[in-house]
Amino acid sequence: GGWKADHYCRSWEMLGMNQYGPIVNVDSARPPYQNTRRLITDFDVGGNEKKAHGSVQPGSRAYKSKSGKYMHEAVWRYLYTHPVDLVGPSVPADSGCEKNQQQ
Repeated sequence: GGWKADHYCRSWEMLGMNQYGPIVNVDSARPPYQNTRRLITDFDVGGNEKKAHGSVQPGSRAYKSKSGKYMHEAVWRYLYTHPVDLVGPSVPADSGCEKNQQQ
């Protein structure tokens, strides 16, 4: 991943996103990803948070096969076409997530 510490769980829980399903890794699951609104990937961005942010859409930073095929096309289809009223089950906040990020 590109972000450090508990960036994702902290941000998503502060937004109440855990009310819309568990965190699902798109590399080991298939659509509709438990109808969740919290998707992650194992795609290696070399620790570069700028690349991580831009890799979630088609373009030069996106995950591609050796032949150039976008590997997250099914994810994008889900994000843009899945009915908004179908959401995953609410899950408890992650007790292991450090919310206070002040140094």
